[in-house]
Amino acid sequence: MALAERSGFRVLHVSTKDHSWDFGSRMAFSGFCAVGCVAWTSRLPAAERMDFIKDVLDRYQEVACDQSGEENTFKFYQMDISLLAISEK
Repeated sequence: MALAERSGFRVLHVSTKDHSWDFGSRMAFSGFCAVGCVAWTSRLPAAERMDFIKDVLDRYQEVACDQSGEENTFKFYQMDISLLAISEK
Protein backbone atom coordinates (compact mmCIF):
# COMPACT_ATOMS: atom_id res chain seq x y z
CA MET A 1 0.00 0.00 0.00
CA ALA A 2 2.88 2.33 0.70
CA LEU A 3 4.10 1.77 -2.86
CA ALA A 4 0.68 2.74 -4.24
CA GLU A 5 0.68 5.91 -2.15
CA ARG A 6 4.24 6.81 -3.20
CA SER A 7 3.10 6.32 -6.80
CA GLY A 8 0.35 8.91 -6.54
CA PHE A 9 -2.65 6.87 -5.42
CA ARG A 10 -4.86 6.99 -2.36
CA VAL A 11 -5.83 3.57 -1.01
CA LEU A 12 -9.61 3.59 -0.59
CA HIS A 13 -10.28 -0.02 0.36
CA VAL A 14 -8.38 -3.26 0.90
CA SER A 15 -9.94 -6.67 1.35
CA THR A 16 -8.26 -10.05 1.58
CA LYS A 17 -9.64 -13.54 1.53
CA ASP A 18 -8.35 -17.10 1.52
CA HIS A 19 -9.83 -19.18 -1.28
CA SER A 20 -9.71 -22.81 -2.26
CA TRP A 21 -10.92 -24.77 -5.26
CA ASP A 22 -11.38 -28.48 -4.77
CA PHE A 23 -11.01 -30.14 -8.14
CA GLY A 24 -12.02 -33.53 -6.76
CA SER A 25 -9.38 -35.45 -8.68
CA ARG A 26 -5.80 -35.21 -9.79
CA MET A 27 -6.95 -35.39 -13.43
CA ALA A 28 -9.25 -32.37 -13.03
CA PHE A 29 -6.55 -30.41 -11.16
CA SER A 30 -4.08 -31.30 -13.91
CA GLY A 31 -6.51 -30.04 -16.56
CA PHE A 32 -6.86 -26.73 -14.73
CA CYS A 33 -3.08 -26.39 -14.51
CA ALA A 34 -2.64 -27.24 -18.18
CA VAL A 35 -4.75 -24.18 -19.01
CA GLY A 36 -3.59 -21.98 -16.13
CA CYS A 37 0.12 -22.56 -16.79
CA VAL A 38 0.08 -21.78 -20.51
CA ALA A 39 2.54 -18.91 -20.03
CA TRP A 40 5.12 -21.45 -18.82
CA THR A 41 4.17 -24.56 -20.75
CA SER A 42 4.03 -22.78 -24.11
CA ARG A 43 7.80 -22.40 -23.87
CA LEU A 44 8.28 -26.16 -23.58
CA PRO A 45 8.17 -28.73 -26.35
CA ALA A 46 4.62 -30.12 -26.56
CA ALA A 47 5.80 -33.59 -25.55
CA GLU A 48 7.15 -32.25 -22.23
CA ARG A 49 4.18 -30.13 -21.13
CA MET A 50 2.24 -32.78 -19.21
CA ASP A 51 5.42 -33.91 -17.45
CA PHE A 52 5.90 -30.31 -16.34
CA ILE A 53 2.31 -30.17 -15.01
CA LYS A 54 2.83 -33.47 -13.17
CA ASP A 55 5.98 -32.07 -11.57
CA VAL A 56 4.17 -28.86 -10.59
CA LEU A 57 1.36 -30.81 -8.92
CA ASP A 58 3.80 -33.15 -7.15
CA ARG A 59 5.71 -30.19 -5.72
CA TYR A 60 2.54 -28.28 -4.89
CA GLN A 61 1.24 -31.27 -2.97
CA GLU A 62 4.45 -31.45 -0.92
CA VAL A 63 4.27 -27.76 0.03
CA ALA A 64 0.62 -26.73 0.11
CA CYS A 65 -1.29 -29.79 1.20
CA ASP A 66 -1.61 -30.31 4.89
CA GLN A 67 -2.67 -33.48 6.63
CA SER A 68 -6.32 -32.85 5.83
CA GLY A 69 -6.01 -34.87 2.63
CA GLU A 70 -6.90 -31.97 0.34
CA GLU A 71 -4.41 -33.00 -2.31
CA ASN A 72 -6.61 -31.85 -5.19
CA THR A 73 -7.40 -28.46 -3.73
CA PHE A 74 -5.82 -25.28 -5.05
CA LYS A 75 -5.44 -22.81 -2.18
CA PHE A 76 -4.75 -19.15 -2.77
CA TYR A 77 -4.92 -15.76 -1.11
CA GLN A 78 -6.63 -12.94 -2.96
CA MET A 79 -6.29 -9.25 -2.24
CA ASP A 80 -8.53 -6.61 -3.79
CA ILE A 81 -7.45 -2.99 -3.58
CA SER A 82 -9.43 0.08 -4.63
CA LEU A 83 -7.26 3.06 -5.51
CA LEU A 84 -7.92 6.68 -6.39
CA ALA A 85 -5.42 8.49 -8.60
CA ILE A 86 -4.34 11.74 -7.00
CA SER A 87 -3.60 14.47 -9.53
CA GLU A 88 -0.36 16.37 -9.17
CA LYS A 89 -0.55 20.13 -8.72
